[in-house]
Amino acid sequence: MEYLHYIAGPLIGAVIGYFTNYIAVKMLFHPHEEKRVFGKRLPFTPGVIPKNKPRLAHAIGEAVANVLLTKQDIAGLITDSATQKAGTALVAGSGLFGEGSLEDFARRMGAGELNTEHLERFLTDKVWDSLKTMDIGALVEQKAQEIIQSKPMLALLPVDSILRSITAKVNEYVESEDCREKIAGAIHEKVEELKKAPTGETLASLGLTETAAEGYVADILQKVANTCVEPLLGYLNISKMIEDKINDMDIQMFEDLVMSVMKTELNAIVNLGFFIGLIIGVVNIFI
Repeated sequence: MEYLHYIAGPLIGAVIGYFTNYIAVKMLFHPHEEKRVFGKRLPFTPGVIPKNKPRLAHAIGEAVANVLLTKQDIAGLITDSATQKAGTALVAGSGLFGEGSLEDFARRMGAGELNTEHLERFLTDKVWDSLKTMDIGALVEQKAQEIIQSKPMLALLPVDSILRSITAKVNEYVESEDCREKIAGAIHEKVEELKKAPTGETLASLGLTETAAEGYVADILQKVANTCVEPLLGYLNISKMIEDKINDMDIQMFEDLVMSVMKTELNAIVNLGFFIGLIIGVVNIFI
């Protein structure tokens, strides 16, 4: 019986400590809804987390948006050396700098038949508009005048009226639809030539080589980070997105989510209650 006196105190303390902490942990989530007796809400119902779910959702959303997923973090991820290497490898591995044609590249990328109609129309209009604003007739007249002045014998001839007539005809032709069609035909031939030429040669003629790809990728990623991240975050509104997601989540699902992350730590709290109760029981024997 004397041994029971020494064992009972620590054992009771351990059991009380264990179940006290166990109940406290359970009361974080349970009950999921408030309970009423005679129209009065029972204390501690619903559980702490269900009761404060909107506030927790807002706090978690703010924490993720302002601490865990900031503009600087995303920009750093975009410009990270690993991202740059991946982008460079993607460009290099795409075959863009290989021997295949632009049409071959389009088919590999799943684009099917390469349609350049809109590009050709755009280039044709741009070239035609540029010719019309250049006043080609005046340029022809100016060049002719320079030639005439360099030849004294030609200067004696009445060529001014002839030049004005030529200038008018030149400008009239530049404005005509026939001129536009000629430009369109020339551009179409060049585009068809480029479509069938090896893309590596075409890009190299523009100074775009596989060696320079890494620098181009890095520049593009840096510009994306500088100009796109902030508007993107403003559009996404990560804080509100996470808050709404948690608020829409069923409380049981939310509990399962938290427990999947914190189960070990919460069990440690319960076990700690057991050991603290045991120690208090042991100390109580000697008081």
